[in-house]
Amino acid sequence: MSDDDLARIAVDLRMRTLPKGAPLFEEGDEGDSVYLIAGGSVRIEKDGIPLATRGAGDCVGEFALLDDGRRSASAVAATDSSILEWPRAAVFNALSATPVLSRSLFAVLVTKLREDVASQVNAAVARELVRQDLRRAGEIQQAMLPAGDFQNGDVTISGLSRPAIDVGGDYFDHAVTGEHAISIVLADVSGHGIYAALLVAMAKACFQTQLHIDSRTEAITQAMNGALWLSVRSGMLMTCITAHIDSDNGALSYTNAGHPAALHFMAATAEVVPLDSTDPLLGLEVFRHAEFHQVRTSWQPGDILLMYTDGVTEATNSAGEEFGRSRLEQILRENGALPAGDIRALVFEEHGRFTGGRPQEDDATVVVVKAR
Repeated sequence: MSDDDLARIAVDLRMRTLPKGAPLFEEGDEGDSVYLIAGGSVRIEKDGIPLATRGAGDCVGEFALLDDGRRSASAVAATDSSILEWPRAAVFNALSATPVLSRSLFAVLVTKLREDVASQVNAAVARELVRQDLRRAGEIQQAMLPAGDFQNGDVTISGLSRPAIDVGGDYFDHAVTGEHAISIVLADVSGHGIYAALLVAMAKACFQTQLHIDSRTEAITQAMNGALWLSVRSGMLMTCITAHIDSDNGALSYTNAGHPAALHFMAATAEVVPLDSTDPLLGLEVFRHAEFHQVRTSWQPGDILLMYTDGVTEATNSAGEEFGRSRLEQILRENGALPAGDIRALVFEEHGRFTGGRPQEDDATVVVVKAR
């Protein structure tokens, strides 16, 4: 451009100095100016996520200026910066009077559009890779859960976990610990996703290992609490209920660390007894070295133990009403004669009917144990 053209433009420019971290404009602002970076650098952000950085000689804010729209992103000084502000009216006056400026601005826009297309393609590829990784992680996690129902001469166990997304934070397992004894665990890690899945893997390893050391429910729970601290120490929490059934002695023992109360259907009386929490949930600093407790009750032929996570009871219908524990109790009272697998299927059937097929907001797991 000629010196005369530059002189005419310079009259309309206003110098602004921004310290590092100061906003130049914010998403949603009117696009009433374009900005030329004379010194320093400016970071373009969307919802606090950095998208690009522009330096001396670059311009920012030209798209909202040209389409008369609102700012689609925010601009923040990445360093102490000197910015030339060029008002909308002055820009259009210069474009009409200076053809070389029109061609230059057009070239800038084309370059940025190409950069944006390439960025979107790369982002789409990255999202697909993440989706594939999450699917694989979900498959691996499901493989860590018991495959199908378990049964022997003493009990039948039927469990199912439905994660809210590909990778969930619920975990259930069981293992034979004697000729007529079996241990069952159900845990719920706060949140879901890859981080929660890592803790689920840790919980499985801890459960299976602890069974060979000390299979008492309070010992398993205490080991899980210690492993949680050794593995993360970052505020991740986990509720857990561990049960041990000894059919020879007709005994059901359990430890409940902040988990929703499991339900014990007593076949002789058709009574449903909640197995309430005995101890705090796992991962809290104040209870890092806590001792956990075991409760013992009777276990007779036909009895049922229904374990579940809060993704079942806290699911809501269109009116905002929660599914609640009372519906589970009613299912047990009315269907206590059914096999374990049928009761588990009935719970999810009633759950789906209640929520009307709305998307899950949390992982939902149900485990049914029935004495034969």
